[in-house]
Amino acid sequence: MDKIDYEILSYIEKDFEVVSSPYLNIAKKLGIDEYEVLKRIKNYQKEGIIRRLGAIIKHDKVGYKENAMVVWKLKRDNMKKFEEYIGNESRISHAYERKINPDKWKYNFFTMIHANTKDELNTIIDNCVKLLDNPEFNILKTIKELKKTSPVYFSEK
Repeated sequence: MDKIDYEILSYIEKDFEVVSSPYLNIAKKLGIDEYEVLKRIKNYQKEGIIRRLGAIIKHDKVGYKENAMVVWKLKRDNMKKFEEYIGNESRISHAYERKINPDKWKYNFFTMIHANTKDELNTIIDNCVKLLDNPEFNILKTIKELKKTSPVYFSEK
């Protein structure tokens, strides 16, 4: 990775300007052509530096008023089928496996679920419970969103 790579990454980690050609704007700022910017971004994806590049929708602004983090105690043999299921469930926006401290916290899998209504949220959770054959879980309902930003890795502070 060279200086231009780090500069491109610093631009794409932030909110994009609302313009017809955001990659062209980045290219002009860096003194390179748009094709070079796009080629490098594709390479970042190929190399696993970034997973994807896309919009982040503010779920509450588009009608998802019921949101909950659901924490699960999953056995290893349930992980694969759950990962496949949630990969296709558009209302589950985040999913993480985490190490546990058995003395303090037994849940090893975390999902963030968004729904329009309480009934819809409960249906999504019920579908997960059925798939997993009644695992231990806990629903942590969102009361208020206090902060939601993407992490900053490359931008100057």
